[in-house]
Amino acid sequence: MDDVEFSMPENIINERFSNRWFVIYYLPHYKFILDYKILTEEETRKKLQMLKYDLCYCTDEGRLVNKKVGLTMDKSKWKYPALIRQEKDGDFGVYFPTLFSGVGWDYPLSRGNTKEKAIEKAKKDLAYTIAGIIYDNDVVPEPVMIPTEQLSEDMEIIEIETCYEDYKKEIEEHLLGRHWHIDYWDEEFGVISTFGFRNEQGTWNIYFSEHTSDDEAKFLDKHYKRTSNSSNEWLLFTVKSRSEAEEKVYNFIENVLLPIRRVNK
Repeated sequence: MDDVEFSMPENIINERFSNRWFVIYYLPHYKFILDYKILTEEETRKKLQMLKYDLCYCTDEGRLVNKKVGLTMDKSKWKYPALIRQEKDGDFGVYFPTLFSGVGWDYPLSRGNTKEKAIEKAKKDLAYTIAGIIYDNDVVPEPVMIPTEQLSEDMEIIEIETCYEDYKKEIEEHLLGRHWHIDYWDEEFGVISTFGFRNEQGTWNIYFSEHTSDDEAKFLDKHYKRTSNSSNEWLLFTVKSRSEAEEKVYNFIENVLLPIRRVNK
C-alpha cells in the first residue's frame, strides 16, 4: 500500500492528529481500497492486544511504535561489488547481481538522475537491505565478485561501501512496521498468501488468513491454532528466519492446503 493516495470523505473532520484508527480493506496484491472502518482508541488497544504484535500505542501523534528493534550487528560496515549504468530514461541504476541472485541483473537497487546521486542512494539502500536481512534473522551474504564476461559495454563495475551507523535512526524507524508477505502461485487456485510478524522473543509468527471451505477449516482447527481476532486466521508456526519461513510455507501449501482443495474441488 506504499505511495497510494487515500482521500477521506468530505464529511470527515480534517484533523492533524487523531486517536482514531482505520481498518482498510483492499484486494490482496492490488492497490484498490474496498472499504474502511474507523476504530476508537479503545477498539485499537484491544485489537493490538489480540494481535500481539510487538507494538505499543502512541496517542499524542496517533501512530504505532515498536517497543524495540533489537538489531545485533557483528560489524557496522559492508562493501559489495555493484555495477552502474545509464537507463533508457536517462537515470543511472545501481545493480547488485551477486548479492541478489536471480534478480540482481535485471532490477536496480537504487536510481538517481546523476551517477553521484545513484551511488549515494545505493549506500543508503544497501544499509537498509543488510539491516533487514539481520532483522529477519538470516545470514548476510558474503561479497562475491561480478563475472566480467556477463557485462555489456554500458555497465561499469564499482564498489559500494556502506555504514549502518550513518543511517541507524532511519533504519530502526523503518523496521518498526516490518512484516512479511510470503506468497505462492498455483495455476489452478491463484495466489495463496501468508504473512509474518515478529514476536517479543525475536522470532516470527506465520499466519494464514483466507476464506476456506468447511473441510479446510476443520483440518486447520485440528492441526493449527486459530487466532482470536479473526474467524478465518490461523497461526501456522513460529520460525527464526525468513528463509525458514519460506521453506515451511511452501511445504504447508504444497503438501497440506492444495491436496485438500483439489479433493474438495
